[in-house]
Amino acid sequence: MIANLFEAAAGEPGSERFDDLLARPGIRIERILSAGGASPADH
Repeated sequence: MIANLFEAAAGEPGSERFDDLLARPGIRIERILSAGGASPADH
């Protein structure tokens, strides 16, 4: 369970973390945290 949505745990550079906020039949709401990922400037 996530107690505070704004409290983010730092991950390895380039990693992503997926946390389920709500999971019910037919729906899932998740928070995705990306650590250090960025698109190239010309993208």
